[in-house]
Amino acid sequence: MDRQIGVLCGAVIAGATFPALSQYEARLELLGLKRPTQVVASGAYPNLLYITEQWEGTTGRVRAYDVNTGTLHPDPFATIEVSTGNSQGVLGVAFHPADPTRAFIKYTRPDGSTVIDEYSINPAQPQVADASVPPKTILVVSQPSQIHNGGWMSFGPDGYLWIAMGDGGPLGFDPDDNAQDLATLRGGLLRVDVDHPDAFPDDDNRNYAIPPGNPYIGNPAADPALWAIGLRMPWRCDFDPATGDLWIGDVGQGWREEVDILPAGSTGGENFGWSCWEGTREASLDCPGGVIFPVHEYDHDSGCAIIGGLVVRGCRMPSLNGAYLFADFCAHTVSTIRETAPGVFETEEITSQINVTSGSLRQITSFGRDVLGRVYVTTLSGRIYRLDTTEFTPDINDDNAINTNDFFAFLALYQAQDPGADATGEGDINTNDFFAFLASFQQGC
Repeated sequence: MDRQIGVLCGAVIAGATFPALSQYEARLELLGLKRPTQVVASGAYPNLLYITEQWEGTTGRVRAYDVNTGTLHPDPFATIEVSTGNSQGVLGVAFHPADPTRAFIKYTRPDGSTVIDEYSINPAQPQVADASVPPKTILVVSQPSQIHNGGWMSFGPDGYLWIAMGDGGPLGFDPDDNAQDLATLRGGLLRVDVDHPDAFPDDDNRNYAIPPGNPYIGNPAADPALWAIGLRMPWRCDFDPATGDLWIGDVGQGWREEVDILPAGSTGGENFGWSCWEGTREASLDCPGGVIFPVHEYDHDSGCAIIGGLVVRGCRMPSLNGAYLFADFCAHTVSTIRETAPGVFETEEITSQINVTSGSLRQITSFGRDVLGRVYVTTLSGRIYRLDTTEFTPDINDDNAINTNDFFAFLALYQAQDPGADATGEGDINTNDFFAFLASFQQGC
């Protein structure tokens, strides 16, 4: 049906141009949170967003927010006693892609160790964890300092749990060389199986299986949970929903901030260079060969801490479709990077193109998406914004896709002379709007 409409209109709109989509709006969605650091959706509960609150006092939380009603559930999904150093507290939450009763929370407990616990959910009340089932520890990693204890965690397209670990600090170029040490999980990208019997029955700190295909299986000098090494502080990462590529925003030290990519076809064993390299700047004289260099980096004249980041997909913001969106915590900038040709990446700062409806986009801590692919931005001040376009989009019903539902929805608005049909932005509804919509509809995302 979509194709038939496109063919029908093609001759009429030949030469028509797609409306420019270069302006964005950050609309205040929620405020009053305590150091929000992540927004995550679960496909099992499409109306809910789960928000991590890093800490308040010595307590961190995960909260459930209903996007349909605009209400924050009064009771936290989980409340956890945490340590509260620079990159400590509640760090992330992930939901099992195939089992709606399982959630995983990453945090630092009072002794400073990084912990991943599994929580149970009653699907009849997914706003709060099931208090009748105690959390199960999946992983504990001891930490030498209060920094670089994060960051990101998510299930991958392969169904396994992927975990990015900082090098553990302290400042000073990873003095214990954790990120280049195959025997430790610090500074590594991990891939673990939480669905099969525990591969470490005598170790209470490791309750998972090792997926087949992990690159260091059988290497007695390496931890088999490792997939890649050489990371400093991968605070936030994202699997591209369309390609499966993993984009990594790795916070630098004194010189460079960087964006790395682990391609979907990776067989593991990559070395992203830290602490031998900081970006493409050599930081040590005994660097190994075969280092994977970033696809983008910037120095500290432009910022101080990269905040990844997600790949925008869908039709709600067509001009950002396929772009990796990231920020800098200190410079308060928002930028995009996209691959314009094989191995060629271009960046654009879009800060000035964003109209903020209330407050300001300062000290951004992360980006997130709901089940429809709509983008959210969290700030350390406790505000969450939804990022949207201020230009006309053919996604009339706001479901992040373009199909016949949008076509007929536009016709209804057009016939009613509704402002929502003002595709040209001229202030009135006429045939120019009709043909502009057809052009954008035919082009799609």
